[in-house]
Amino acid sequence: MTKLSGKVFMKKLLNFMLTSIITFCVIFFYINLTLPQINDLSILKIDPFVVIEDENKNLVSTYGSLKYQHLSINEIPKHIPHALISLEDRKFYSHIGIDFASIARALSKNLQSSRIVEGGSTITQQLAKNILQENLGGKIPPKSYFRKIREAFLSLKLEHKYSKDQILEYYLNRVYFGSGTYGIEAASWKYFGKTCKELSVSESAILISMLKSPSTYASKPEKLAERKEHVLNSMLKMGFINQEKMELALATPHKLKHTQSNSSIYFYSDWILTQIPTWIKEMKRNLKIICTIDLDLQNKADQASKEIIEKYKNKWDFENLALLAMSTKGHVKAIIGGSNYSSGAFNRATQSLRQSGSIFKFFVYSTALENNMGINTLIEDSPPQIMGWSPSNYYHQEKGYVTLAEGFFKSINSVTVRIAQKIGIKKILLKARDLGLNIDGAKNNLSISLGSLESTLLELVQCFGSVANLGHKVEYKGIVKIIDNDTNEVIWDPEEAYDMSFNDNEIYETEEYINESDKCKNELTEQVFEEKTNKKIFKLLYSVTQKGTARSIGALNFPVAGKTGSSQKYRDFWFVGFSPKIVLGTWCGNDNYSKPMRKNLGPNPAVMLCKTFLQKIKHDKTENEKWLKLFELNDKNKNESEEEILVD
Repeated sequence: MTKLSGKVFMKKLLNFMLTSIITFCVIFFYINLTLPQINDLSILKIDPFVVIEDENKNLVSTYGSLKYQHLSINEIPKHIPHALISLEDRKFYSHIGIDFASIARALSKNLQSSRIVEGGSTITQQLAKNILQENLGGKIPPKSYFRKIREAFLSLKLEHKYSKDQILEYYLNRVYFGSGTYGIEAASWKYFGKTCKELSVSESAILISMLKSPSTYASKPEKLAERKEHVLNSMLKMGFINQEKMELALATPHKLKHTQSNSSIYFYSDWILTQIPTWIKEMKRNLKIICTIDLDLQNKADQASKEIIEKYKNKWDFENLALLAMSTKGHVKAIIGGSNYSSGAFNRATQSLRQSGSIFKFFVYSTALENNMGINTLIEDSPPQIMGWSPSNYYHQEKGYVTLAEGFFKSINSVTVRIAQKIGIKKILLKARDLGLNIDGAKNNLSISLGSLESTLLELVQCFGSVANLGHKVEYKGIVKIIDNDTNEVIWDPEEAYDMSFNDNEIYETEEYINESDKCKNELTEQVFEEKTNKKIFKLLYSVTQKGTARSIGALNFPVAGKTGSSQKYRDFWFVGFSPKIVLGTWCGNDNYSKPMRKNLGPNPAVMLCKTFLQKIKHDKTENEKWLKLFELNDKNKNESEEEILVD
């Protein structure tokens, strides 16, 4: 009986062992067959990305999954893998890809919690996890013991095929650093604006610290500092750094370069994406776009916007504002597209079509000056009666006749309509089109002269820029060039046809510019205003800030020329103009066009936004004087003495 029982037991044991071996072999071959190939791990399959930088190589923003060129382990500073090993896998050089002690510890915790809370992963297992995730199209599979088994099998294959240094190389080139950024080189550029070859011990510790939870540590400096200290202490314990290097690294503060102080910068970078030619988008290449943004001006625009919102939003009852600044060559420097930014936010500076109101008078009066009227021409100021319609005047008491200049700086509607009636709406619209305004759908109606045509802020700033550009047409630009990020090949350079010799930010600084500007500009762009006419237009615009509707801006200690505007029932407030430093436009209002703003005394929020922004920009007194001299503002002999009476 005992012998029989023993034979049955042995038979069952053999059957169990055989079944177990067969099961293990089936599982092994199944897992092995379904594991991804690991022949070339330098290639990471991700969607194309776009990197946007300014002309000084400062990072502006990124879109898509960011991955730079693959670096060999010899090109990566030693303190980067040392920081990784110290934090993630101290037994890296001694285990076979799996740390059984760590697995046992993790298994115990998982059993106690009745769920998987810890993985006990080595660097090799994390690389295996990365490869498996890529094989699933970037999807993260749910935690399971089967997933951990697959990772373990793939880890063993990796250890068999590659050396320890190669595993470190592939891991550091593929690991995710948050915000769509893959690999140490891309992370170095994104977070510190330089190649990883130039990273210090402190910076390396910061990047390695972020691996556990990139989004958390990137947005919480205090937690990142604590994590960095932990990494450095681990490096010290393992002998990778000495006490002196650790203390130096701890004492070195580092602000992550990608962390913009304001989200409004995405109003600018989102707009840049819309400027990429379709044929380039269809190429599906990794792109680097060099743009014309001035990060300092963008930050100043953001600060000014926040100040105006806080001070005037409730008083004037408006929900949104916009600001756009460009150079006299049309290079867009800053964009604020609303009171706040959310992903894919509607851009009120570049997309919103609104009635321009009195801003349109710029086109009426400039056309008048081109058609034999002068700034001292006398015009009747009573409202004309036109087929049952008559314009209303605000804050103006009729006195019979006023000069064209007074009609402009006081923004008198009746004078504007009489001028438009005299020269014809068609001529005005054609001039507006020549300057860059979209006139599609505009009707031959005198109400156009008072701003019933809808325009974007971007268009209006571009048009006013022609006066600042000494009468030469301005065409807005945001992209300097587009480069293939992998090969550094220039794919598109929209500036190739233009002479780039002018200093974009300090256009009036030298006598050489003053003497040669007209000659050079004629080679570059179309002349839309003759020199004499352009100077007259400037005088009109300058008078608005000196004695007209924008006197609060005229109180600044540097010259500004421009025009205010408001649409019917205070639905829109505008200011568009320029100083010696910048051409800019501002707007405020409500997206719901049926909701007017509240009427108040004093300068409107658009005027104050312009003033607040300009106050933050340093202007040089000598440069200001040269600027005024260009327009012969102080030459009294150039003023017209002839006066004409315009008759109905």
